[in-house]
Amino acid sequence: MFCNRCGQQLEPNAAFCPQCGQPAPAERGAAPPPAARAAAPAAGVTSLGRVRRHLSAMGVLLLILGILRLPAGLILFGVMQVHNMPWMHYMGMPWAGLAGAFLSGIGLWILASAALAIVAGVGLLQRAAWARMTAIVAAIVLLPDLPFGTALGIYVLVILLGDAAESEWAGLSAARVPAR
Repeated sequence: MFCNRCGQQLEPNAAFCPQCGQPAPAERGAAPPPAARAAAPAAGVTSLGRVRRHLSAMGVLLLILGILRLPAGLILFGVMQVHNMPWMHYMGMPWAGLAGAFLSGIGLWILASAALAIVAGVGLLQRAAWARMTAIVAAIVLLPDLPFGTALGIYVLVILLGDAAESEWAGLSAARVPAR
């Protein structure tokens, strides 16, 4: 006799499956069909939703990418604001001011996207109600950042824009333990 849930072989007089706890089948027969065994969850494994399975990874990866982008943004924005490449003016390069403004803008964009990624990562790890939408926005902003921002952006969008992701996130954020 075999368990209908996990396919474990049962003792002839067993009332419950020793592996998964399922009551023994009433009829003492052969093994369940292979399709039933394949569809049954493994012993001790609870069915987790897709968002919950990937939540920690998404939060940590967003934090790491945000922290790694900070130095580049600070260098581009800070150096261009302080120095603004005055040596280019003396060398007869009339576009020096435009180049400095352009590089400062890129630095500011990198800083803003890094801050957004950090905030989204922390929010996901804390399961804050606003974090799902913030992570989606951060993923869209990170898409042009080849290769890591693009990969992380696609990963976050695939997980958080899935069919049942919104309802699963609502359940996860409602069940979170408030910080003390």
